[in-house]
Amino acid sequence: MELIEILKTLAARKWLLIIIPIITGSLTYFAVRSTPRTFKSRSQIATGITEAASLSLSSDKEFLQPFIIDNRFNNLTEIAKSKLVFDKVSAELLMHDLTDKKPYRTPKKEALDKVKFDRKSIITLLQTKLATAEPINGTPEQERTLQKVMEVYGYDIISILNKMMIARIPDTDFIKFEIETESPELTASIVNMATIKLIDYSQYMKSRRSNNSVGYFDKLTVGKKKELDDKVAELKRFKQDNQVMNYDEETRTLIEQIKSLEERLQAEREKIPAYQAALNNIDNKFSPNERKYFEDQAGVFNRRLIASNGKLTTMSQRYYTTGFDNDRLKDSIFDLRRSLDYEVRRSADGFLLNPNATKQDLVVRKMNTELDLQMSKSNVGSIQREVTRLKSLTGRYAPIEAALSSLERDISLAKDAYMMAMSKYSVAQSEQLNNISNLRVVEVGQTPEYPESQKLAILLALTIIVTLLVVVVIIFMLEYFDQRVKSASRFRRIAGLPVISSVNLLPNGNLDLRKAFNQTENPDDVTLYKAYLRHIRNIFVEDGSQAFLFTGFNGDEGKTTLITSLAVSLALLNKRVLVIDANFKNNGLTSAFFAKQVLVKDEPLTSESVSPTDLPQIDVVGTKIQAMSPAEILSTNGFEHFMAEAKKNYHYILIESASLERNFDAEELLPYADRVIAVFAASEPLREDDKARLRFFSELGHKFMGAILNQVKKEYLEDIVSQQSKKTFKWFGRSSGAQGAASIAL
Repeated sequence: MELIEILKTLAARKWLLIIIPIITGSLTYFAVRSTPRTFKSRSQIATGITEAASLSLSSDKEFLQPFIIDNRFNNLTEIAKSKLVFDKVSAELLMHDLTDKKPYRTPKKEALDKVKFDRKSIITLLQTKLATAEPINGTPEQERTLQKVMEVYGYDIISILNKMMIARIPDTDFIKFEIETESPELTASIVNMATIKLIDYSQYMKSRRSNNSVGYFDKLTVGKKKELDDKVAELKRFKQDNQVMNYDEETRTLIEQIKSLEERLQAEREKIPAYQAALNNIDNKFSPNERKYFEDQAGVFNRRLIASNGKLTTMSQRYYTTGFDNDRLKDSIFDLRRSLDYEVRRSADGFLLNPNATKQDLVVRKMNTELDLQMSKSNVGSIQREVTRLKSLTGRYAPIEAALSSLERDISLAKDAYMMAMSKYSVAQSEQLNNISNLRVVEVGQTPEYPESQKLAILLALTIIVTLLVVVVIIFMLEYFDQRVKSASRFRRIAGLPVISSVNLLPNGNLDLRKAFNQTENPDDVTLYKAYLRHIRNIFVEDGSQAFLFTGFNGDEGKTTLITSLAVSLALLNKRVLVIDANFKNNGLTSAFFAKQVLVKDEPLTSESVSPTDLPQIDVVGTKIQAMSPAEILSTNGFEHFMAEAKKNYHYILIESASLERNFDAEELLPYADRVIAVFAASEPLREDDKARLRFFSELGHKFMGAILNQVKKEYLEDIVSQQSKKTFKWFGRSSGAQGAASIAL
């Protein structure tokens, strides 16, 4: 839709655009003025969510992501709006109105009578509810009655929350409570009660969670302590049953003993070859006779020595078994060895009385060496047996070690669990001591002195603007669904045919053409009508054609009035005009001029067939309504010859044909016309069945002069000038760009 067309559409309905906003504005004004004045109050609480205001046992600062902060604020605001909080607020308000001499609200007696309730029982129930922060409900019957009473007073949760706003102040740690009511005292009381009850409920829930945590961790700590004690007792029993007091120390002692014995065993084994070699060397220094003498004499000594040596071996084996840690046994071994040395020296002294006494030193050495060799062999056996015994003991400790490791691991885990439970229990106790709610009031709701502004001017402006916009939208919607042509530009766009001109609608429908064209003072509509006729007349004159065939679409286009007006307009140029009524379906022209009905079948046309009119320079050929087509009639009365003679006697011939609504009479009249003009009523829509008629005109080529849009309302008229008047008019069919007449200021 073009801008000019939009403006014309709005101008056509300017009274709707004026009256409807005025009506809605007036209704808004009286509605606002009749609305009771309200009072607003506001309170604020600090939540502590975004600030580190609470006591913390941890030195680490917790970083909160923005979405976590938003989530916590959302949770808190939902709790603030919950039934748990506003049950208390409603109870406080109702308790005040039932017990105070100056209630906030006094319901109508009729409303109270409908709710049959016992005042004392309701007060008792309210006192019970308000005695603690814990949610407390009465019996179902009591709760239903209480709810009805609150609804009568307007203190039910829905009524309060519908007027109240609870929201976070953006980018702050605060939540605001705002409400508007008809009473300033009630307004302040509601916001203050809401903040106090929210803090009380938060404190109650925090204390409850803290007590639950302390009880839980107390039980957990006792259970973990019992588990640890059971594991320690089990380890103690295992050690007693397996005679293990200190497994690590005993194992280490065994290993050290085995190592020491193996070192001594190696040393004793190294002595035996040395002693054997020393004996062989000593024996080689004695002659056979000397050896025989000594062996005979040594028999008695050896028997005494064997007894002492056996005792020494037994004592040495006992000493190895104790791990070389028995001083008394060590001293006994030393004394016995010294006694053996004494026996050896005494036996050697006995050899001084014999011939062989000169080799006394060799004899002593031999005896000592034999004694040492025998002791070393005895020691090797004893030490080997002790090493074997100790190694068998270490093998017995392997399963004990595995069992001890498992028990000690269980004890370690039980100890860790116990210590963790103790830590959690300590934290829970600390939080129980510091279970004060982080919520605190930072702004107390004040009793407002003045009512809120009704913002009448803003509401009026918004109402008028919104109403105006709605009306404009409705107008455009109606215009969009309105299929009527209305204007020349819209006809060109929809039909695709060139438009010669528009002709305005005459409101009264009656026009005295003689007076209209002769008087200087005419109504505006008549003056405009004359201007458009003259514009069309100029196009006819510049076109140079003589015979013009007028036809329409639906039969109500106003062809008769238009042809008559054009005839008068052309006659004013001192041009002779012949009007032929070839509309055999509606002979309106014949009736308008009271012409003779001569255009009939088998009746030849002559100069006498022409009916003169009371309008100078205008003659008419009349007809009567007939069922036959134009070709069937005109082929029998010499119409072709008549037309040839008429062109010699008249400057212009205007032929009216029946509209194309039900027949194509105009198609049979084409041979008699130079140009064809389609007349279309602006008040009619272009229907689907009009497409065939549009094709009829488009297929005429250069013979089709264009369309005249008749009966156009003044607001849809366009300033038109024919391109023909500029000597540049290109007829439809000769140029693909032909779109009809252009616009000019009248």
